Amino acid sequence: MHFQYNGFLLGVLVAAVVALQQSRVLLAGALFAALLNLKHLFLAAAPVFFVLILRGWCRAGGVLVWRRLAAMAGVVLAVFGASLGPVLATGQLSALMSRCAAASERAAAQ
Repeated sequence: MHFQYNGFLLGVLVAAVVALQQSRVLLAGALFAALLNLKHLFLAAAPVFFVLILRGWCRAGGVLVWRRLAAMAGVVLAVFGASLGPVLATGQLSALMSRCAAASERAAAQ
């Protein structure tokens, strides 16, 4: 992977973290979902990011939590749908998954 592309990806990650700090949680979720679609290796950071979102945004009790969680799920699913929709429509999901698995194996071997 070229270092300039990795710099762009780190910029997207920083933008997502800044959005969290500014309480723009839906934007942060959308940016992180886009980041995962750009490079699946950022999946390792997903549990931490998910906990940050839950801790800071979904702490309130009652129905509000479920509405916020549903809104976040909708944003994330919309990003993944926009990204993976054409892949699914053309029946290329298995090819995509095999390429991701091969890339992960190469990264682990290095």
